[in-house]
Amino acid sequence: MTPSDYAICLKDVGRDFLSGDTLLQALTRIDLQIRRGEMVAIMGASGSGKSTLMNIIGCLDGASRGEVYIHGEPLHNADQEKRALIRSQRIGFIFQRYHLIPFMSAEENVLVPAQYQCWPEKARRERAQLLLARLGLAERKHHRPSTLSGGQQQRVSVARALMNGADIILADEPTGALDKASGEQLMAELKALHQAGRTVVIVTHDRNVARQTERIIEISEGAIVSDAPSASRAAVTHIEIPHINEHAVATFMQRLRSALLIAWRALCGHPGRALLSMLGIIIGISAVIISVAVGEGARQTVLDEMSRFGTQAIDIYPGSQQGSIKKYEARPLTEEEMMMLTRLPEVAAVSPQLSTFAMVNYAGKIASLTVNGVGENKFAVSGATFLAGRGFTPEERSRNDAVIVINSALRDALFPSSVNPIGEVIYLGIVPFRVIGVATMPGIGYSDNQNESWIPWTTLKIRLGGKQAFDNFSVRVTSGYHVSDIQQRIERLFASVRGVSDIYTRSNIEFIQAVDNTSRSLNLLITSIAAISLLVGGIGVMNIMLVSVTERVYEIGIRLSVGARPADIMLQFIIEAMVICLLGGTLGVLIAVAGCLIVPEINPELRMIMSWQPIILACLFSILIGLLFGFFPARRAAALNPVEALAKE
Repeated sequence: MTPSDYAICLKDVGRDFLSGDTLLQALTRIDLQIRRGEMVAIMGASGSGKSTLMNIIGCLDGASRGEVYIHGEPLHNADQEKRALIRSQRIGFIFQRYHLIPFMSAEENVLVPAQYQCWPEKARRERAQLLLARLGLAERKHHRPSTLSGGQQQRVSVARALMNGADIILADEPTGALDKASGEQLMAELKALHQAGRTVVIVTHDRNVARQTERIIEISEGAIVSDAPSASRAAVTHIEIPHINEHAVATFMQRLRSALLIAWRALCGHPGRALLSMLGIIIGISAVIISVAVGEGARQTVLDEMSRFGTQAIDIYPGSQQGSIKKYEARPLTEEEMMMLTRLPEVAAVSPQLSTFAMVNYAGKIASLTVNGVGENKFAVSGATFLAGRGFTPEERSRNDAVIVINSALRDALFPSSVNPIGEVIYLGIVPFRVIGVATMPGIGYSDNQNESWIPWTTLKIRLGGKQAFDNFSVRVTSGYHVSDIQQRIERLFASVRGVSDIYTRSNIEFIQAVDNTSRSLNLLITSIAAISLLVGGIGVMNIMLVSVTERVYEIGIRLSVGARPADIMLQFIIEAMVICLLGGTLGVLIAVAGCLIVPEINPELRMIMSWQPIILACLFSILIGLLFGFFPARRAAALNPVEALAKE
């Protein structure tokens, strides 16, 4: 006879396990054939290999060598997907410990195998209810396992094994956890399944149970030592068990719908964990929307304030702002023109500036930096803040002293945190400079993230041999004068002295326009910064989901044992993560909207302007986070070994 003539056919099957550096042989050389419709008992002491044999027959595990056939289908080289398909369509498991999902009702547990098959929802429920009714559990179908007796839980396990019309029933110590009456009732049900045409394989150490089968196979130390007909068999009563005429694998849309329902049920079954998972997304979405609202409100406030009060600084540049005279074609700014500005009563202070690039060296550390040659008034004109030390004096500028003020970026690049940079000597090229201050310079053109320094402009010209022409003048207008008027007077004064309008100025008027033109970029920047919290929330979801996988290994093992493919498990956990993020995003939006409405009422000085664009983007981003950060836990769940997962009860 060929393997296709048997329900189960094993040829020279062995199974090895690696324990540290030791190779253990759980099964040595198994040759076994079980006919269709046969009822067989496999007996053996603990550690004899009978559970390993059942796992191979049930496609929960693969053989290390040999050939395995289920209804003629070769499975010795099959992957997890193929074995899952056979489990789903051909095999039903009845476990000693029942292996029911705790947070699901009896009916929901019975329905689990059908979730991975192409069944209409109505047909699934009708069959589950019919099976429970045939097994005397019609009144208990909505009860969770914890409220059922051991015998009732075992009958739920039987109904689940029959849900997909499995023609091979594998029972692992089915009466081991039952009292005598419940055990006898279960055996009657197993014999009824046998009479209905199922192939029933019972793994047991109880000889009284084995005698009720047609054939007893004894296994010891991984090998079959006895295979003989049962000496006595009890009479059975025929019980009609509904059959399924055909099997079909669920389509992707059906699997997606089932995964959504499974994910929702799992979240409802663990509300505390679901809420913790959502917390990071809730905070992230709220932070994004509120940050954008605060940023937009602040921008409008700044624009209003700038338009109202202006600023006292004017910058003067050679060339034409309109481009009719290019900067390199214009006459440079001169010291005489700087002195001319200082004599104006409307001007409180003037500082020239010329810049160059250099390499700085301190104690073997080398960095590139921008060297700005400025006057001693530069720090007052530009509103600099000194973090340490001071600026240079008029005497130091007139003596061309090699003193330097650095910014915080250059300080961090050159000096260890334990070293005070004030008084230290650094080299610009080969010229030594003494650090006298650490400052931060506000305004356009400066960044605390780039290496910047300021030295007397006379020192730059003489000691560094740099450029001679000034890049610009910075002017601080005397308080009480209108900046626009002084700006126009300066332009007229230079045109009169030079005979041509070949300089241009910038003041707050241009800044107002620049702020307005870059408002979208600023809002995007604020959103990006706030989105970091969303990223952190996504990492939190991933961590919670990874913990969830660890906690739910047992549930995953049950699903895999009843026919779920690794792809089904992966889809379930990805959807769970996406549902968590979507719900968290919705709650975050509601909280943010409430905050934008309530906070200005409490603190009228805090202006918040909310728009719909960040709300829509935040929700879409939360779904994307669920997809991305749910992938790794889902992949980990899908890679679990069914046998090892079931052992984590």
